[in-house]
Amino acid sequence: TMVLDEKATPLTRVWCLFELVQTCKLRHGRSGFCFVTGSGVLQEGRGDISVAMALARHISTVRLEQAGASRQTDKDMIFGLVRSMPGGFDGMNRYVRHTVSRA
Repeated sequence: TMVLDEKATPLTRVWCLFELVQTCKLRHGRSGFCFVTGSGVLQEGRGDISVAMALARHISTVRLEQAGASRQTDKDMIFGLVRSMPGGFDGMNRYVRHTVSRA
């Protein structure tokens, strides 16, 4: 489950994106992900339309290398892990887009 605001802020944060990928990998590609807003679950048609639109905008442009973190050491650690993965940032970005769009 990912709680979203009207700006889909979690999709701009390093830890949130990294945790999304790790969760899906541990589930062997089955996302089972729910996006929750203050007005309900998007997949159940109960979420705010502005949040759904923000999610759609962010999915198409999500770039982990532009994501923020409150601690530079966290960002450096995650970036190092991503660089060591097959496909690096490009592969991770494709994976996030694909996973979120399927949820």
